[in-house]
Amino acid sequence: MEYQKLYDDIIKDLKSGKRALMRLNSDQIEGLKKALDDGLVTEELHKILCILDHSIESNLEFSSYICRELKKVEDSKTLIYLLGASSKHVIEAAAKDGFPPSGEFMSAIKNILESPLAKEPENLEWLLRTIEQTGMKSIFFKGSILKLKPGMGSLFNQHKKASKEIIELLEKRWAPIKGGPLG
Repeated sequence: MEYQKLYDDIIKDLKSGKRALMRLNSDQIEGLKKALDDGLVTEELHKILCILDHSIESNLEFSSYICRELKKVEDSKTLIYLLGASSKHVIEAAAKDGFPPSGEFMSAIKNILESPLAKEPENLEWLLRTIEQTGMKSIFFKGSILKLKPGMGSLFNQHKKASKEIIELLEKRWAPIKGGPLG
């Protein structure tokens, strides 16, 4: 499947200020899965993740691919693409089917939270926004998140400030949970 055209259409729409959403048909979904199975260089992976992030419908079939890549991510750009796609194709897709995000996903995110990647302010903000979408399951990350809470210097960096605000929101969510798994 030629995913370059899908990617080019998204970029064209974004550059012209349009909302770049597309409905993927079954052939396109299978083509994207095949490309992910075949292994990709980073730039090609970014294109597919961009397509997934801009697809209209969530699809749990992409969850295992996203989790696989989350387990081995080493750079910020790929992480951000993965988190964007995971919001729709892991968290939202699981919720649509009445399930929480998979343990594989939760573990992969926790490992990233405890890696040097999480120390980058923009990465931390993206991670926290993704975690916030897991609802009450976010308690799983409590210990790791609290270790990363930005201090007073966060007022001078937009990503640190946003991270601090998200953590405070999560703390309020966790407050009623006494003695949670990591509390």
